[in-house]
Amino acid sequence: MLLKYKTVMMTGGASGIGRATVLMLAKEGARVILCDVNEAGANETIRSAEDGLVEFLKVELTDGASVDACARTAIERSGGKIDAFVNAAGRFLADTVLAKHDENYMPPEVAKALKEQGVWKDPGKPAKDRVPK
Repeated sequence: MLLKYKTVMMTGGASGIGRATVLMLAKEGARVILCDVNEAGANETIRSAEDGLVEFLKVELTDGASVDACARTAIERSGGKIDAFVNAAGRFLADTVLAKHDENYMPPEVAKALKEQGVWKDPGKPAKDRVPK
């Protein structure tokens, strides 16, 4: 229990790497304040934490007022003591990225990797049609 009595505020723990991180922190004894926009995913993370102390605060990270409110609430709930902060929030906005860039505007190795992984299907198509469903 390396993190017993420690409070960690974390964004992006509702799925993927973030969920795995929340579960690891909880297993090590941390109290995790999971801040995410995805309430259903966060609730699944909380259920998966079994006996770990994980609580959810909804936040929209693109909205400053939402971020401020989340931070204030997390500090209040933790008694004014946040020992660590983990930012695991993120999403790939392929439509936005690929709509504004083509292979001539990125390093050749990046364009090649995107094509090989099927992310960059056909630069001649609209971005929404280039991204795997």
